Amino acid sequence: DGVKTADLGGSADTTEFTDEIIRHIRTKLEVWSALA
Repeated sequence: DGVKTADLGGSADTTEFTDEIIRHIRTKLEVWSALA
């Protein structure tokens, strides 16, 4: 939470931002599979 790219006033580069998105998606998939 809280990773921002420079255009949003943060300092994350593209790789950091992408890694954070992937981490969020992976967590959601794990939750969904646990509920299924």
